Amino acid sequence: MKIHVLSAVWKRPEITRICFEGIKHLGLNATIAISEESMIPLCDEFGFDYAMVSNNLLGRKWNYGLRKAKGHDFDYLLILGSDNLISDCLIDRYKEYDFDMIGVKDLYIFDSGSKKTKYFKGYSEEMSIGAGRLINRKVLNSVDKLWGNWLKQGLDTNCSAKLKKEGFTEKVIELNGSVVLDIKSSTNIHSFDVFDGADVSNSVLNKLPEKDLLFNL
Repeated sequence: MKIHVLSAVWKRPEITRICFEGIKHLGLNATIAISEESMIPLCDEFGFDYAMVSNNLLGRKWNYGLRKAKGHDFDYLLILGSDNLISDCLIDRYKEYDFDMIGVKDLYIFDSGSKKTKYFKGYSEEMSIGAGRLINRKVLNSVDKLWGNWLKQGLDTNCSAKLKKEGFTEKVIELNGSVVLDIKSSTNIHSFDVFDGADVSNSVLNKLPEKDLLFNL
């Protein structure tokens, strides 16, 4: 199974660097949609391909990156924000399924300011969160875009609805010991406090090799 990562970055270079470390720890390569020339050296340092595009309208930015990513050889595309980390055991779990798109229902949220971690149970039983979604290449060969170009937010819901309309299936699983982490800072669209969920011990992050880097932010 060949996996390629698609991500999009904006500001927060210190968090982006940690997430790039996470991609490398997974042994994966990536295409990054960037909007700042200052991000080019970071992409070059990690050996990631990149596409320069305006940060205005996130849907358009992600679709632009997707078009560049399609030029790479892969079987599945892994969607990760520049503030997302996942454990390698989640990839192992994904390999147990044959699917059009698979993702997790729930995730952990880490606040870079307070260093607190929260558990978020997700949107619903039928829709995965955007972080860590894995999409089959055959889906990408059939659709030109994964998101509406006009979107400033709500990309997860839009993508799920679009693929369902096109006749593709979405498999939603629970973490069950795996980790998907969303790192919050003052730059995020949705802040740490917006999400309902209980505070949990930071020990849940032990499966992430980048854990120590998080606490040095």
